Amino acid sequence: MKVLGIRSNKSLLGTLDRIALLFDRKSFVELSPGEDSSAMIGYGLIDGRKTYLIADTPYAEVPNDFATLHAKKISLLKEIEKDPHPLVLLADAFRIHPPKGNFIATPGFPEFLMGKGSATAYMRELGRLSGVVPIVATLVGDSWAGGTVPPALCDTYVLIKKHRMTFARPELYLRMTGDHGGLDDLGSAEMHCTESGLGDALVETEQDAIAWIKRYLSYFPTSYRALSPTAPPDRCLPPSKEKIESFNIEPRRPFDTRELIDCFVDRDSFLEIKEGYANEVATGLARVNGRAVGIVGHNTINKFGAIHPSSCKKIAKFVTLCDSFSIPMIFLADTPGFMIGVGFDEEGAIKTAALVCATLAKTTVPKSLVIVRNAFGGGLFTTGPGFADSVVAFPDAKIGPFGSVTIRPAESAEEAQGLRDMMDMAEMSRLLERGLLDQIVDQQSLRSYLVDFLEKNQMGPRSVPKGVLCI
Repeated sequence: MKVLGIRSNKSLLGTLDRIALLFDRKSFVELSPGEDSSAMIGYGLIDGRKTYLIADTPYAEVPNDFATLHAKKISLLKEIEKDPHPLVLLADAFRIHPPKGNFIATPGFPEFLMGKGSATAYMRELGRLSGVVPIVATLVGDSWAGGTVPPALCDTYVLIKKHRMTFARPELYLRMTGDHGGLDDLGSAEMHCTESGLGDALVETEQDAIAWIKRYLSYFPTSYRALSPTAPPDRCLPPSKEKIESFNIEPRRPFDTRELIDCFVDRDSFLEIKEGYANEVATGLARVNGRAVGIVGHNTINKFGAIHPSSCKKIAKFVTLCDSFSIPMIFLADTPGFMIGVGFDEEGAIKTAALVCATLAKTTVPKSLVIVRNAFGGGLFTTGPGFADSVVAFPDAKIGPFGSVTIRPAESAEEAQGLRDMMDMAEMSRLLERGLLDQIVDQQSLRSYLVDFLEKNQMGPRSVPKGVLCI
């Protein structure tokens, strides 16, 4: 073990630059230096908190013995299990293909695939840490084949626009399919952040990626055994009065739910996750009076907030992330319900809706549901009042088993009562009288309500780790 200093090996300069950006000055300690140049491992301080690092060396050649490739990484992951602190992966691909695209023959390939130091053993140890410590990765170079899986096992994955990730290198894809179309977009970061859902943030540069990671980790505890740090008062400024007063919700006009979020969270504290994927739902981390919270909100400016199978996957993944690290949650309901049709059934609409329900049923963190405007059909399932610890509504909100329909006149006393019940769902004051709401709020009083909710519903850290869904 030694404190990292400047090295003459030019292949490590990129890694040193990244380490200097990521960690507090002169805090990084490299473990097992000189034992395999394909990766650098160690730990340092980020804003004073210990954080581990696995950094693949940019453009590293494959080692002389394939079987030793992951030995240092596996050793570090086992150490983190005993000394739980956050982990950052700077992922890159080592060169097993020279420029002409032929495979490099090296000793130890069977052990690399199947031995104790194998690629799958590395994935196993990384998977075991899911929910134990926050794990975040970024891709600092193109990645192919099995090398794509370890960073995808992490809780959160930041992608840089110029890089790509795919199971097949372009030349192999071309050789196997003969298809020249789409080669430029094969495995692009943009695709993974909008279509596949693999990426959680899309940034322009490596500097942006590292800055995003540092901000992301500030919302999390060091492990499942701890609670997230509370921000100091000078960083907990409430939203401006002008912002709250200028925001207006109209009955039938779509609006950006992020504007509503900015009306109750600490100023400039919302960090959106998966912004480009399933954007009919917004998910992200923020602070309310200094406390870290997770937020899920239907976003009507995209697809009118209608819920798709991809929305459900996005919600389920984010909910398990927050629950794994004891981060309380706020849900903002404003949706016409689930999209319907043959195509959506084929995509697994029912199965993914059940996934959200099962995920919410297993959460233990405090959850507050705010019915903002409309919550129809199965829309309430994805933020369900039956799963929440508190349910409040804006004065003009409406809920129901479906949206605009024509109901025939009642023909019996029973139908008359059913009709009255249906009408009550359009009147929040009636639901409050029936004990189905805890309170009626508006955008001016929402923040104070949530501050009080979080204060009254504090919880301790988890007693046992819970894994984060990899979807």
